[in-house]
Formats: sequence, structure tokens, C-alpha cells
Amino acid sequence: MYITAAVLEAIVEEPESSRFDRSEQLRIIRTICLNLDEELRRVGVTDLEELTFFLALIIVDSQRFTKIQDDPHHPAAGPFCPRGLLKISGEASYRQFGKLIGTNLEEDPQCAANANVAVQLAAEIWHLNYDGRIRADDLETIGQEFASRDRHFSAIDFDRYRKRAVQVLTPADPSGLSKSPDTSQRDNPKGAIFTVWYGTTRRPTRTSSGYSSERDNVTHLGRCSVWIPKSHRIGSIGSSLVKRLFWRRDDVIELMETKELASNEYWEGLQNVFRSTDEPKAAIVLVHGYNVTFESAIIRAAQLGYDLGAQRAMAVFSWPSIGKLGGYLADAATIEASEGSIADFLIGFLERSGAEKVHIIAHSMGNRGVLRAINRIAARAQTKTRASFGQIILAAADVDADLFRQLSRAYVDLSERTSMYVSSRDKAIEASHWLHEFSRAGLTPPTLIVDGIDTISVSNIDMSLLGHGYFAEARNVLADLYDLLVHGASPAMRFGLRETMTDDGKLFWQVRA
Repeated sequence: MYITAAVLEAIVEEPESSRFDRSEQLRIIRTICLNLDEELRRVGVTDLEELTFFLALIIVDSQRFTKIQDDPHHPAAGPFCPRGLLKISGEASYRQFGKLIGTNLEEDPQCAANANVAVQLAAEIWHLNYDGRIRADDLETIGQEFASRDRHFSAIDFDRYRKRAVQVLTPADPSGLSKSPDTSQRDNPKGAIFTVWYGTTRRPTRTSSGYSSERDNVTHLGRCSVWIPKSHRIGSIGSSLVKRLFWRRDDVIELMETKELASNEYWEGLQNVFRSTDEPKAAIVLVHGYNVTFESAIIRAAQLGYDLGAQRAMAVFSWPSIGKLGGYLADAATIEASEGSIADFLIGFLERSGAEKVHIIAHSMGNRGVLRAINRIAARAQTKTRASFGQIILAAADVDADLFRQLSRAYVDLSERTSMYVSSRDKAIEASHWLHEFSRAGLTPPTLIVDGIDTISVSNIDMSLLGHGYFAEARNVLADLYDLLVHGASPAMRFGLRETMTDDGKLFWQVRA
């Protein structure tokens, strides 16, 4: 089974009379959902009895996950206060478990609350204190064990969650929560097929069912089948050939099939996807940046949609980028010429896809097309029924900062929330700044703050070579995107962010390292 946030939330689900603070529990669950399954496999917690025991422990203990560390006046506050999914406290425990996971927790105790570290710590605590020592149904012994470790919950509370976990994790569970949207082959031991819906103004190639870098005067619609191998790692589209040979593991995401569809067939296909589910009927539309081929756009969309694992449909609009480093100026002209087509595609998703919410992710130069497209839609909405998107996410925006200030009001008017992710370590946007000689919206300093738009800095966690693909590659950013897309949470309610101020007192947010 693939452990998703939907699975965890189903286990947590309790009647209103529950004395647990479910909102706090869910807040914690959302910080670990992206890497929990991978970490559990790594530390060997995979057996059904082990897994239900472990998840029940996490859930009953998650109520206090952040309260102490967020309250400096709490009696237990301090550098070695209780942190993690299963609390560690005291300098000796930080030292002991830090050695077990290969992290110096004494030097940086706050990282015990980091999503990746928290799962590793919880697994070590579980292995050390519970694994093989007590039966999951031996409530008396479990209660004594909890009391000896200062656990502030009863064995009965634990047992209720464990039984709920068994019910949800059982393959025969009729709720189907073990399946993630549009990934019907997740339980295939070799991998899964993921569907990406596309729109493109690229000209079809003559020799294969793909698309070139040449412009076309029509928008082609269709869907792609993409192979996600079981060895896929969150944030990755695949390792280098050398690494694959060394590890003897093929983790490369591959485009398997591209099928162009007539307009009616395309929109009816999407409507059927949304009609067949009771889950939130939400779609994500990605608009890629410069130096991207059609195939690479599809693969990135598949990786992003699969890793977020929460939306019913993943789509991409692929404008005719040349797909070469030397094609920057040509791409800049092409994205400008694509504004109308992007606007039409987004309006189509709003009006014809059957999605109740349509989220947009724009990356790099794609932000130029989306900015103009949203303004076109806003102008159109003045004379027609008001269009409204869900979350609009602007990542590494290669847009003139002054132009962004002038036109960004349309984002506020047409979305539930607009979030702009910026960085001081994005070498690609830095090169664009050098070329244009004017500030770019996605590059700091200075940090661009616009009324009604949340600015989020990722400067401290960039992972990729150029620091440009963080929106799809960095786990911390993916976790924040998940919380934003699925729950619409404000920055103040997202655990992975901390409040920061510019020198002149303007508020923005920083992704926790």
C-alpha cells in the first residue's frame, strides 16, 4: 500500500465528540505525507501489524507536535524541548538518537521537527522501545509502557486509532483510499502509469506521435501515459546513467504514449475523470518555462502530479519552447505570442473539464504567458460570468518586477490565493537579471512584496544544480505546495513556513530548512 495523506486523514477521522484536537493532528500529518511511505520502507516498517502500530503512535502523539516548540513560555520550552512525531526531549536523548540517524541534533535541535528527520526519529524510537517487545493488542502492557515514557494518552486511545488504521489499510477496504488519483497501477510491483492531459501550440512531428519546437496556429489537445517506476524518489525524474548502473536500479520516469484527441473527446474524457470520483474534483495546470521540450514538459508534469498525489487530474500547457540553452530570445518571443492560447486553455479547464477547482502552477518564463493570460481572462470576466481559479502558484518567475507590480492585481481578483516562490540562489533567474539589467520577480534581493500575494522565499533549501527547479524537486517546497493545493491553508497555518520581515517591515515567508 502507498501511504498518502488521504490514508492518514482517514485514520485520524473521528466524531466531533473526540477529545483530540483533530486540526492540530492534520496539520502535522500534512508535513510528513510526502515522504512517509518512502521513509517507512527505508527503515523497514512495512508489515501490516508494525505499520498500524507505528501510525497509531504517530497520530495519538501528534497533538503536541508543535505546541511546546511554538510557545517560548511553556515550562518544557528550551533548546532540547520535546520535538518530533514521537517526542524526544533532553540533551541526552537528542545526542543518542542523533547518532542513530547520523545527524548532530545537539548542534541543531530544531531539525528534529523537520519532516524527513521526524519520520526517521519516530522509526528509531519505535524500533528501540516497542518493536517485538509488546503485542499490539496487549493494552495493559502498552498502557504501562506509555506511562513509563511519559506518553500523555491512554492505551484505549491508541487502540482506537490502531483499529481504524487496520480498517483503512486493509486492501479490501471499500473506501479505496489506498489508491491515489489516476495512478491505478501503484500496487504494481514494478511501478505505475500516470496520465497527463496536455494542450500545446507546438506543431506535430512528421515521424512520431509527438510535437516539435515549431509554432502552430492551433492548440492540440490530448493525453499522455507516463511510466513512474517503483524506485522513483520524490522530487526526481530519474538518476544519471552512472548512478543507475552503480545502484542497479532504473528510476527514470518515461513517456510511454501520446494520444491526440479531438476537442469534444478531450473535455468529455476529463469530465468522466471527475464524474467517477467523490474526492475533491481539482485539477492542476502546469505552464512550463524556457528550454523545455514537449517530452520534458510531460515528464515534469507527471512527476509533480504523482508526488503531490492529491489532485484528480494533472495537465500541462506546452508552448513551443525551442528546448535549447541558446534559445532564450526565441523563447521570449514565443511565450509572448502564446498568451492568448494559454488564456483559452485555462478558460477551457474552468468551463469544460468538470473540475470544481482549477489550480495553476507557472514556472520561470511561463510566468510571462500566465501573467498576461490572467489579465486577458480578467478583462473578459468583466463582461461575462466571473472566472475564478483555486490556487495560483508562481515559481521562479522570470518576469520584470515592475511589470509584475503593474499587472499582478488580476491574480488577486481571479484566485482563492496567489503564492509567489522566490530565491536568491536561482542561477537561471540571476542570468536573466544580468541580461535584462532590471529586477526579476522571482529573484531576491530585493524581495518583491505585492498586496494580496504571498511571497515565499526558498533561498535556504534550493537543491538543484541551478537552484531553478525547486518547485518540483525540493521536498520542503513540495510539502508546502501540498498543504496549499489540498487545504488552501494560509502561510500562517502551514507548518513548513516561518514568518520573516524585509528591512522596511514588510511581511513575507521562509520555507523551513
